[in-house]
Amino acid sequence: MTIVDWFDPNSTEHVKAYHFLETTGFWPEGFLPKDIEIPSTWHFSILGKMAKCWMSHVLTEQPRVLANGLESGGDRGYNLGS
Repeated sequence: MTIVDWFDPNSTEHVKAYHFLETTGFWPEGFLPKDIEIPSTWHFSILGKMAKCWMSHVLTEQPRVLANGLESGGDRGYNLGS
């Protein structure tokens, strides 16, 4: 299995480990399974998975009022289909 298939952007543990990697340059000790394959494009692929997860979160969250009185969340007028 590749790290791309294995990495779950919905997992708090995986996102914390990725943050650790970004901060230190290393994955946390013992985080990656020993038999994991790491293709050359793993970083871009994981970033894409996290971006897709974030977009799904943002597009489905309930609107909330920000300090400037504007709403955040919802479809913001974009036609995203049903």
